[in-house]
Amino acid sequence: MSSLFNNRRSIFAPVTAFSFSSEQAQECADYILKRSTHTELVPVSDVGQLTLTADGRLAENSYRFNILGFTAVCAAVSGGLIRVFGEISGESPSKILSAAEYSIPSAVSIYNEAMRVRFELLRERNLLVDHGARVVDGFLGLNHRLLCNYDFFSAIKAEMESNVPSAQFYRAELVGREFRVYIIDTSNKWTGAFNDSTHTFATGWYFCNREDSGQSVKALPCLYTRFGVALGATGRKNSLVHAGSDILGRVSALISKTFSNTIDLTPLQARLFALKNFKLGFTEDKDELAATTKKWIAYLVNHGAPKELAKHIVRNTINVGADLQPRDPLDIYTQKVLAERTGYDLICSVLRNARNQPTYFREKLQAIALELLLPKKKKRKLGGD
Repeated sequence: MSSLFNNRRSIFAPVTAFSFSSEQAQECADYILKRSTHTELVPVSDVGQLTLTADGRLAENSYRFNILGFTAVCAAVSGGLIRVFGEISGESPSKILSAAEYSIPSAVSIYNEAMRVRFELLRERNLLVDHGARVVDGFLGLNHRLLCNYDFFSAIKAEMESNVPSAQFYRAELVGREFRVYIIDTSNKWTGAFNDSTHTFATGWYFCNREDSGQSVKALPCLYTRFGVALGATGRKNSLVHAGSDILGRVSALISKTFSNTIDLTPLQARLFALKNFKLGFTEDKDELAATTKKWIAYLVNHGAPKELAKHIVRNTINVGADLQPRDPLDIYTQKVLAERTGYDLICSVLRNARNQPTYFREKLQAIALELLLPKKKKRKLGGD
């Protein structure tokens, strides 16, 4: 019974994910344009628009929320509502409970009652609806100004052609309504650090827009590596919120400004030499290995990495690091391999583990990686100068 329950379908619509390669720029544009034609912002004026049936569908039209849209509604009603809903419905199952101890209708009843009590807090906000998929993807505030991903992509292409003729579309990722675009500067690559050409570094730019929340548009220079993309840190100068007049015009100006800012690869050779020669201090001795592991976990946490992620990254540094091919598991914990692990192995593990994290943690790790690869002069450097 437990196995069947854990594999049941969620009551929420899935958050779809797509990736577009460097040869699929047109396919990307076509897809997000088609999606935009099915998208509508629907003002909330009646409690019936948010009422759920016993199976979790909207009573008004049988549409479904995805988890992101539903979480946004719950957050507006009460901070703890999504947790209660997940625990009672089984959407966030506990290992110690059986299927008989969950009830979707009961969770729906709790949500409906809380939503009705707090409905005045929700009135006149907007549902982000995909009529093609019959899904509610988001719940947006009164001041939100929708910037559709197609217009965002068009602005990137226009500014790229105008400002950086050597730049090219590299890839794009669409996760739900979060759209990430990667542009590469084909004239600014560097392969001098390694005999293995797979360690090529190249500069470019990263752009991100979310249609389903008030989070900011982001536009940042980036560094492409074999193990992932390192980014600058997000701040007021490289982001905009979805509010105010002429958002598309302001976003276009931000994109144009970003294309004029690129990462200087000049210090990279000396920096990589220092990183490759900086030993992390791992040994075969069990106590010494534990102490050194703890030290580097604390180092990453001090730079802003979540502790559990930092633990995983340091273990990955020991086991994989900058290796391009897997090693024999029996050889990893030998003195030879452990003593070889360097600052560069740590950075590669940071980037490798950033890839599949939620947006905030992914960008945090990618910013940590760039800071370690090309630190600011006043910052303490891993591996020294």
